Parts: sequence; structure tokens; C-alpha cells
Amino acid sequence: MNTSYTRLTLADREQISQGIYAFETFAAIARRLNRPTSAVSNEVWRNVKYSWCYRAEKAQERSNEKKKKGRPKKLDTNDALRRYVYEKQYFPKGTDFREIQISNIKEAERRLNSRPRKVLDYYTPSEKFYQLVTGRKIALET
Repeated sequence: MNTSYTRLTLADREQISQGIYAFETFAAIARRLNRPTSAVSNEVWRNVKYSWCYRAEKAQERSNEKKKKGRPKKLDTNDALRRYVYEKQYFPKGTDFREIQISNIKEAERRLNSRPRKVLDYYTPSEKFYQLVTGRKIALET
């Protein structure tokens, strides 16, 4: 079988929907689409609980939304990993802080605190603090 490794199109999803309503097996639908059987079954079960509920338009909408969002980045979702990476960026493990100048520590502190944070709606800590104290929004530079 000459397998295509591209995303399913709306036409492919319509073929899947029509095959389900014609009581075809996933394997028969997959042969007609020149796709692996798992691609068809994964598509159906990813979108519905019962195969007869599959709707091509709804599945296409979900696919488009997922495409827009993309996959979450590991550093965005894992706070412990993010802290580890940022700390090691400036001071490798085993660094003796008695030998580091205070100015270098202050510079690392300034850089870390000037990074936008997801938990602060992508504002820096100082911008968020300003908003809380004054009650005014910060105009973003463009």
C-alpha cells in the first residue's frame, strides 16, 4: 500500500463519514482513502465516543483549532523544568556563589525578573506590579 503521511482533508473526513453511515469497516474506508486503518480509527475515536456520531465538519473544525493552537511547549507547561533551565543558564550546578561578584548575581536577577511570565498574562513581574499598584494597564510597544 502506498501510504500518504499527510493530514486528513475535509474530503477525507467526508469519505470516512460516508463509510461509517454505509456500515463499512475502518479497514475498508482506509483502503479507499489509501491510508492506514489506524489513521481512520484514530480520527473517529479522537472526535466522538460512538462511531455513528462522527461528523466530518465538526472533526475538521477541531483539527483547525488544534492546528492553530499547536502543541504546548515543555517549558511553558513544566514550572520545575523552566526554573531549572533558567537557573542553569546563569549559574551551572555546583557554582560556588562566594566566588561570584554581586554585580553578576544582580544582572542575572534583573534578566530573570524582566522576562514575561505566562502566569502574569505575559507581563513582566515589574509591569504586573505597576498595574496592581496604579490600576492602569501598560501600553505594549509596537
